Amino acid sequence: RVRIDAARAGDLLQLACIPGGQTHGVILSIDGAGSVTLHFPEKPDGATTLPKGRRVFLPQAYELDQAPRFERFFFITGKEPLPTTAILEKAGALAADPEQAMTGPLDLPTRFEQFSLLLRK
Repeated sequence: RVRIDAARAGDLLQLACIPGGQTHGVILSIDGAGSVTLHFPEKPDGATTLPKGRRVFLPQAYELDQAPRFERFFFITGKEPLPTTAILEKAGALAADPEQAMTGPLDLPTRFEQFSLLLRK
């Protein structure tokens, strides 16, 4: 699923997720310049265990940079630890094609669910 909203460089975003019964997750973003940023876990080798709660806020806000056209956030979930490094590699492959990066899914196994939010700049 892709949700679309509008934003601009300098906007400050507070990211939150709703685990929805899933136990593990990864949050990342792709921008119009082809950059991939990991938001959760903090490092690729960090635990992907989602905190318990109805809505979980990440500890830091995120300021949108000058990257053109868009910023797209992905929330990938599963019921087992997630391979963050492999997910980041798939995100990098998607980010290499800006048109696909705006709407295409990450090429991940079907046992992982993915939700994305597209912010047009």
